[in-house]
Amino acid sequence: MGNYDANIRLYVENEVLEEDKQLFDAIRSAAEVKRFLADKQAYSFTYRVHRNDTVLYFECQLVKPGGKRNEFVIAFKNIDEEKNREFAQQRKIESALDEVRKINRTLQYEMNIAGALSKDYPNVVLLDPANDTVITIKRNGIILKEDERPVKYFYDKLCDRFISKFVHTEDRERVRTAFSMDSVLHALETDDEYMFSYRTIYDDTGIHNYQASFFRILNGELILGFRNIDAIVEEERRNIRIMETQSEIIEGLSSVYYSVLLVYPQADKVEVYRAENKDGRAIAEHFTKNGCWSEGIRSYAREHVPEKSRSEFIEQLSLDRIRNFGEDYSLTYEKLTDDGIIYLQARVAFVREKNGGFVVVIGTRNVDDLIKKERQQETALQAACDAAETANRAK
Repeated sequence: MGNYDANIRLYVENEVLEEDKQLFDAIRSAAEVKRFLADKQAYSFTYRVHRNDTVLYFECQLVKPGGKRNEFVIAFKNIDEEKNREFAQQRKIESALDEVRKINRTLQYEMNIAGALSKDYPNVVLLDPANDTVITIKRNGIILKEDERPVKYFYDKLCDRFISKFVHTEDRERVRTAFSMDSVLHALETDDEYMFSYRTIYDDTGIHNYQASFFRILNGELILGFRNIDAIVEEERRNIRIMETQSEIIEGLSSVYYSVLLVYPQADKVEVYRAENKDGRAIAEHFTKNGCWSEGIRSYAREHVPEKSRSEFIEQLSLDRIRNFGEDYSLTYEKLTDDGIIYLQARVAFVREKNGGFVVVIGTRNVDDLIKKERQQETALQAACDAAETANRAK
């Protein structure tokens, strides 16, 4: 056993490559090998040695014979030819992969340019920051042929000229920063596309809104596209006006109505926006259990609406009606209480969303005094008419 310890130590010190010597740590002595193989039948690893100023690959194999014999077998095998064949095959694979990557990059380059040309950008230029060139490849919606594409130089100067001539004075400082190549390259480090909008004043038709979009293609080149976004800006402004108006509707309902519910008709869902005092909470409890409008309104009607008017009440506030009606309306109905019947009013308002959908806002308030006062006035008026008619007949 002592010979093994000395021989393996000399072998590792004199022949094994320095970076691979730690691979022998577990087998530097016979005692360590036996401990290492206590729960294994075999073990192997690959390492490198110095031979005649070259590096060769070897494999070390340890095997524990069967039975209870306290022995092990160690063998060393030169696998340099196998490794060289493996490396050669790996180099071939890497070379093939490099070729595929090169083809893919070329295809991606062409696809990126084709994508830019196919997008809704009437004017597109190809930028090469390294050579400071600007090549127009699409003008006024027409893709230019190779020999029709003008090459210009000095991107910064071209930008200054463009901004001074076409960009609205209030936007120039911001746009000059946005167009700077430092800003563009910094943005494209983390995003696939970099875009911003600006206003133009280049013709007699007034102010127009445009968008500039950059994205990176092959070899550090960039695509820059320009398009008119007047329709998009106007749609956004219209949506903002709608949302502001509808926000006022919701807030207005909240200030007058003690119960305000937000109903999402397409999903048959409801949220309690306001539940003031016990009457508001009495309404809310029918919708907070499962957030379902169609079930909640029927539950509320069964408990609080007289049977004679219950069907009409449910119909007026049914899911189908609020999904399809589309116009604001009000509903006055009777509510059962311990003290008798009182009159409530439900106000139904449709709030349009930016995505084209809508939310229905349903506010409830007590109009009992108002209704009863109106009916008293009607009764008094009818009584006066009856008295006048009686007096006329007496004449």
